[in-house]
Amino acid sequence: MDVYEVLRLVKLGKSNRTIASVLGINRKTVGKHRGWAEQNGLLVGDLPDPYDLYQLLQEPCPATLSPASALGLFASVALASEQAMTGWPRH
Repeated sequence: MDVYEVLRLVKLGKSNRTIASVLGINRKTVGKHRGWAEQNGLLVGDLPDPYDLYQLLQEPCPATLSPASALGLFASVALASEQAMTGWPRH
């Protein structure tokens, strides 16, 4: 599961139910990620890039986020890095 994508959809004003349906995750999981992002001020202004978000997830993790969240984001960071090195546009 990609935390960045959850937060991107939250920033677009999507409901927890809609995000859960789109990403195939539980809406309570979306709510936990939304709450974590609010506590960390991530819903004001632009989202940090995936690498910076990954670094935030490496800090002592609150019980609301699972290690799997960090792994999903790590995959996104790896893909973004590969695309940057090969000249592909980042999405």
